[in-house]
Amino acid sequence: MKTIAQIIVLFFIAINVFSQDAIWESSFEIDRVIAKGKFIETTDSCYVFTGMPSYRDATALITVKVDKYGKKLWEVPYYPDRGMWNRALVELEPDVYTAVSLYSNGYFDMQEYSKDGETLRSFYQDAIFSKFGSHITFINDKFYQTTYLRTDEGWLYEAVRIYDLKGEYLGVKTYDSLYYTDYRTLVIQELHKLEQGGYFALGAYQKETDFKHEDKMFFFDDSVNIIKRIDFERPERAVAGTIETLKDNNVILFGRIAAIPWAIGQPRDTNRAFIWKFDLTGETIWLKEYPTTLYSVFSAAVELDNGDLIAVGNSVSELDSNVVEFYLLKTDSEGNVIYKRTWGYPDQGALYDALINRNGNLVVLGKFNSYPYLAEFDVETLDILNRDDENNCAINISPNPAISQTDINISIDDPGNYRIDIVDETGRIVEKLKNTWLEEGIYQEQLDVSGYNSGRYFLRLTNDLMTITKLLCIVK
Repeated sequence: MKTIAQIIVLFFIAINVFSQDAIWESSFEIDRVIAKGKFIETTDSCYVFTGMPSYRDATALITVKVDKYGKKLWEVPYYPDRGMWNRALVELEPDVYTAVSLYSNGYFDMQEYSKDGETLRSFYQDAIFSKFGSHITFINDKFYQTTYLRTDEGWLYEAVRIYDLKGEYLGVKTYDSLYYTDYRTLVIQELHKLEQGGYFALGAYQKETDFKHEDKMFFFDDSVNIIKRIDFERPERAVAGTIETLKDNNVILFGRIAAIPWAIGQPRDTNRAFIWKFDLTGETIWLKEYPTTLYSVFSAAVELDNGDLIAVGNSVSELDSNVVEFYLLKTDSEGNVIYKRTWGYPDQGALYDALINRNGNLVVLGKFNSYPYLAEFDVETLDILNRDDENNCAINISPNPAISQTDINISIDDPGNYRIDIVDETGRIVEKLKNTWLEEGIYQEQLDVSGYNSGRYFLRLTNDLMTITKLLCIVK
């Protein structure tokens, strides 16, 4: 017989489990190991992502399309003879996906793919100036490459190169020059469109003598002419992770306070993630820091309709820089933490990008065990639940929450080799249930959880194409 305390705990956990929409996570093998990437939601409610498969093979690119539940539909590898630097992806017209790549030798490279994975066009532009480092942004039917240019005489120029929808070079805007013996690099990050017109970007000059940065805010008119530069100072030892312009036309910078000596040449101390909101004059509106025990990196962020913020990050070991957990941080419009979710996976994992899909849920892109990883979250609770669709595998666990035992029912639509495990919130396998070939049908298994500790676990179903998880709560 359950105690009153157990009944109360069961009631609140049941509200958390059964009041959510069905949400999924997926990981699958592709031809090459993915190292970083970008993705979009397509007009047919699928996802396309593109990126560089491996730092060790920087000339190998790949574009992959998955369905709305993360099941791979196709992949197209691409092998240019140039080292990639940055990449962008857009759907310029329904069912045509355009991937743009920038290279360290100055090339601008474009590929177009159909909804079925056919390569429609492949095009590149030669380098016009010798340069190093770039960002690419798609705004108002044009691609803008923010960079710096280096002449043969050694002068460095701030610059924005402009391309049309088909990748044709339209021209370059160059600004003030600096002699390279005084400055090592000039950096202008990606452009952001402002509501009142024109563009905004953060940037920095790095000195050759002491490698210190002089931070700048750049403002451009609609023709991408620089209107003004503003000096500003980021928090001490702050390293930017990602930047977003908000609906109120202020700016949010997500980052970390560096504590690893090789990252910024400073002594190690307590690691802290931060969110910094400032206006377009560089004045701080608020700055919030969030203590962490691990080296933290923000890789993407989104703003919700109500002004809440969700930052996507990776917590990295201070010793070997391997990702040991993913995390989502949700705050209100003032930076106060509403919810933080962490979940662990083995080494060689990372999150790269995030978006809000048509259903109003958060979808993230990353890698898990060096293969693509996608997951969809409820933006209110940041929970991952199972996907539940007539064309895919379905998992039911009852009772859930469980005390001593529970029944597992799994519906398999596609025959194949399946592995079924129980994992904890760190990704550690607690119990292996199956690793065998399963035909189409419904499979039932009774799980003894009397030896489990109270807490949240996941039933994880994996085959060669996907990974599905179902939340399992244990109450003692």
